[in-house]
Amino acid sequence: MNETAHSYLDDFNTGKTTSNKVVARCLERITERNPSLHALSEVLAEAALAQADDIDRRKSAGQKTGRLAGLPVIIKDLVDVEGAHCKAGLDFLKDYIAEQDAELVRRLRAEDAVILAMSETDSGAFLVRTPQTTHPVAPDHVVGGSSGGSGAAIAAGFGLAAIGTDTGGSIRIPAACCSVVGFKPTYGRVPLDGVRPLAWSLDHAGPLVNSAADIAPVQTVLDPQFDSTGSTKSGPFTLGYDPDYYADAVPEVRQAFESALKLAESLGHELRKVSLPSPESVLAFHMINLTAEAGAYHFEKFPDQWDNYPEGVQQALEIAKREPAYRHVQAERARQVARDQVARAFEEVDFLMTPTLPVLPPRKSDETVETAKGPVPVLQAHISYTCLFDQTGHPALSLPAHLNEQGLGSSLQIVGPLDRDKAVVDLAIELEKARGSLQG
Repeated sequence: MNETAHSYLDDFNTGKTTSNKVVARCLERITERNPSLHALSEVLAEAALAQADDIDRRKSAGQKTGRLAGLPVIIKDLVDVEGAHCKAGLDFLKDYIAEQDAELVRRLRAEDAVILAMSETDSGAFLVRTPQTTHPVAPDHVVGGSSGGSGAAIAAGFGLAAIGTDTGGSIRIPAACCSVVGFKPTYGRVPLDGVRPLAWSLDHAGPLVNSAADIAPVQTVLDPQFDSTGSTKSGPFTLGYDPDYYADAVPEVRQAFESALKLAESLGHELRKVSLPSPESVLAFHMINLTAEAGAYHFEKFPDQWDNYPEGVQQALEIAKREPAYRHVQAERARQVARDQVARAFEEVDFLMTPTLPVLPPRKSDETVETAKGPVPVLQAHISYTCLFDQTGHPALSLPAHLNEQGLGSSLQIVGPLDRDKAVVDLAIELEKARGSLQG
């Protein structure tokens, strides 16, 4: 397992390591592997080393350092970082250099996080492959997306935390594909000023890390009220699951999910079957309101760039062009019905649990993937269990559940009530400790 953020911070604060050492180690790995992995679109080595040296000097002088002092953080390249190329995976934005930091980046810097690099993004954050990036463990397989560069970078040890965005699952999907931890906070808890939108009412930003215990140090900086979002009760908890949310899972994923449920039960938690909006019904309205909002942004912001969008993005924007306004209204009504149904489920249980994905990471060449119910497009398979919680805004975390001999695996998705972000992270930490290290 790669070095964790929380262990580095402990070692830095007790004088066992320095910021320069950890940043230099990350840069060595980047120099060695990023030319083949293409997880990072730009490396900010000179500025990162200068910042690390400044942090070490201040600490040696007995001066105050921030809560994330020296932590190497990678930023998805649709999040503005002053002086960096922030192209959002779009070739026609390759020359765009941000003039100021996004608010979330400002918060990280204010606590002495070292902004190390920009990570590759699926074009405009529309899709779920990040095809330009190579999987660090299984080169023939996808890293997921749209925050695929962030997921691959953490898996490769390029940084100790990375920032991604999530509109249909784009933090949790690459976390699952790369067997790292990804956290989507409650909608609105992390500011999106300076983050290029995909769909305003669905966009979230959050961290990808190596361990569930790494989430809190980062999230307390991104969300200053994070510590107040713990559970309102002490455990054990009631954990809800809906059989529809693993009915099409392949046997390897289903077995890992059932093992996770048994592990939770062995810790004293109660399991209870609940009813959630079906994945099929959510996908139907998700693809309408997401593309409508994306079209509203892209058609206004880049009216002359149609020919420069890749085919997959054009197909998504075509939905926005052809769907009449009443269909968007219907989608929003269906969204509210789904929110109400999830709210009723949380009246019965403390958390919800599903697999993150119904399948293992597909091969790069796959256009469809085989589920237990038959072949479906990769996009549909990847967002079928995740996009509901972008629509409802609930906090959701992807935690690795198993690894096979290829080093590929499946993940558990833990979902909490609105504004109970820390409660989700705390449960993930408990399950991660009980699970132990994964062996591929």
